[in-house]
Amino acid sequence: RLQRGQKIPLKFDAPRGAWLQVARGVVEFSGQTLRAGDGAGFSETIDTEITAIGGTELLIFDLPSAG
Repeated sequence: RLQRGQKIPLKFDAPRGAWLQVARGVVEFSGQTLRAGDGAGFSETIDTEITAIGGTELLIFDLPSAG
């Protein structure tokens, strides 16, 4: 759960992947706005942050590589 304006870092190194799922609210992630029900997956190295636009609930799944 994030409060409006709260930022959290998000860093994963390949070959791990991750899935970000927005359960409630709105966040900005890697230059995109994600709303409740939206998700984003990635499998490359990523070093960014998530910013809550309003009160937000989200899930982040750390996924092992498929190889």
